[in-house]
Amino acid sequence: GCSFVSCGVRRGLADIAARCVRGAATGDAGPQRDRGGQQTIAARDEFAHARTVMQNAPMCSDSLETRHDAHAESSLIGNWVPIAAYIAGEVVPVRELRIARLVLDGTSYAIHDHEQRVVDSGDLRVDATVTPRALDLVGGAGPAAGKTMLAIFELDSNLLTICYDMETNRRPATMEPLEDQLLLQITYTRSAFN
Repeated sequence: GCSFVSCGVRRGLADIAARCVRGAATGDAGPQRDRGGQQTIAARDEFAHARTVMQNAPMCSDSLETRHDAHAESSLIGNWVPIAAYIAGEVVPVRELRIARLVLDGTSYAIHDHEQRVVDSGDLRVDATVTPRALDLVGGAGPAAGKTMLAIFELDSNLLTICYDMETNRRPATMEPLEDQLLLQITYTRSAFN
């Protein structure tokens, strides 16, 4: 199968993410802080490096056949803003994500960065007839061009949670990561932004 990140790098990224997002109350695993409570330059640099590696990791290029679910696709239409994120079950600050806005129009997607530039776009495939519900992002432009991300999702009114395995080409079975699984889970809220 294809690999997003090697096993050693994957563990390192999860460790760095955990150290950089945990508070000092959890012991010495938290990020180093100065007297003003700000992360030290070393802690920020370590997390920035991990984030860069994860953002540039290749996604799976395996092709797939999916069923389209028009009702589920139409319920996903809109602008979505991330409000929570987790890597391997560890909290990741939303401001550290590359994605500032996810735009879904039913059959396509676009990812906007914090400067509102489209940094990734492509086709969207939804199958809400399976449990958990399946969502595939098929890259058309940007770093994911020609690649497919196999994800699962939950939609609860104006909250959308999308989860995918950053390491394998397998669709996650649940939103909860297994012991050696590097899942990225992002929860979005629907936005009126046009």
